[in-house]
Amino acid sequence: MKRFASLFVIVAMFLLMLPNCSTERNVCINNLESEKRECYTFQPYGMFNEDIMKNDQVEYRLVAGNNLWSIILCETLVVPIVIFGYFLFVPVGEKTPASQNVKGAK
Repeated sequence: MKRFASLFVIVAMFLLMLPNCSTERNVCINNLESEKRECYTFQPYGMFNEDIMKNDQVEYRLVAGNNLWSIILCETLVVPIVIFGYFLFVPVGEKTPASQNVKGAK
């Protein structure tokens, strides 16, 4: 019976790891050259794929649910590495001029 219970817990943990809180999102961006709005699908990114996946015209936010899962499952070592590496930030929408300004910049 203990063996079945431990197997059940392991399978349940793996099933809980599959759905994550970060999803892709369609974002429409103003194209400066043709002055049209073009829509693209943006994926979440993390520390390992930031240079490939991050777009400077899109605003991203930190995913709290994924951070919670990485804290809960920190003993596995694999889950936090995957979450922080590939699913840390999720696209929210197009950056507004107010969000692009930095304090002190002129």
